[in-house]
Amino acid sequence: MSHLRVYLAAMLGLICAAFLLACGDADQESEAATSDQPMAVVASFSIVGDWVAEIGGDRVDVTTVVPRGSDPHVFEPTARQVARMTEATAVFLIGAGMEPGIEAALNTDDQRVTVLSRMVQLLPGHGHGHGHDDHGHDDHDHGHGHDDHGHHDHGHHEHGDHDHGTHGHSHDDHSHDHSDHSHDHHGHDHHDHSHEYDPHIWTSVVTARQAVAAIRDALSEADPDGAAYYAERFAAYDARLQELHAWMLQELAQIPEERRVLVTTHDTLGYFIRDYGFRSVGSILGTLSTDVADPSPRHLAQLAQAITEAGVPAVFPESTTDNRLLAVVAREAGVPLAAPLNVDSLGPEGSESDTYIGQMRQITAAIVEALGVAD
Repeated sequence: MSHLRVYLAAMLGLICAAFLLACGDADQESEAATSDQPMAVVASFSIVGDWVAEIGGDRVDVTTVVPRGSDPHVFEPTARQVARMTEATAVFLIGAGMEPGIEAALNTDDQRVTVLSRMVQLLPGHGHGHGHDDHGHDDHDHGHGHDDHGHHDHGHHEHGDHDHGTHGHSHDDHSHDHSDHSHDHHGHDHHDHSHEYDPHIWTSVVTARQAVAAIRDALSEADPDGAAYYAERFAAYDARLQELHAWMLQELAQIPEERRVLVTTHDTLGYFIRDYGFRSVGSILGTLSTDVADPSPRHLAQLAQAITEAGVPAVFPESTTDNRLLAVVAREAGVPLAAPLNVDSLGPEGSESDTYIGQMRQITAAIVEALGVAD
């Protein structure tokens, strides 16, 4: 019996050892599978998501919070979306009041969060809203910028909007209906944001390149093993951005100096105006955000007069805003509405403006078409 007990104990020991070894192998396989998964990254809206997907490639899974066609200025994330941002490895947003609903839900000093507006020299905003009288000036002063650039809030790179199958995994977060966010800014409490600086940094390729470089750095910090991969993808994408910038300069050169005047629904093209040689006589809302009350009749009348006096050839609707007041002012000033610009959102998936590069080409082509002189 003693020999039998020894034998059984030995067999039991072998069985336990084999079981533990199998569990260890399974754990290693599980860890390996996990390490092969793309990094979960969140981007605030479609333009940022496109940049992150371009640089992150197959190493990131990007979720975009604000759906295409919706207005980031007024969008409010759901509890589920906030949870996703909190759980992500990294989060990217423009900041500076561009996405106030998202900013309010995040700790933007969290090292997982990259606030791209902190990485570029920002144009100052103006202290007055749509009630101001002086429309004949250029609201954008080149000499002043944003001083808060000292730290890079490298943050959750959350699953961003991957509209095209060439890079990584990406998707919009459509877990609920946002149809009421796209064009109506009257049905909610307005965020208290003064817009000390202009957040629309992507409207110039010059500042866009700086923001994309910050994305490369943040992804490399979150995923050091992928640093060389991100650097390679950035170099290729940056070359395409430089080509885009050169093409835009060439196309826009067709517009005579006296016709290089832009009027939109809100003050969204400041960096474009600065870097491509345009000016503005005002906008319908007269603000950097759409999250404001309707402008006064006096403001609209003054804007119509400024458009007439400046000889503005056409005014530009925006794809994410209610453009009815712009149509009224255009009719009063006797000028046509140009093709809508996709400024605060990329175009629908599959459209010519469904990427950042495509968006800037669409904006450029629409402006040349409306302001250029026919042959």
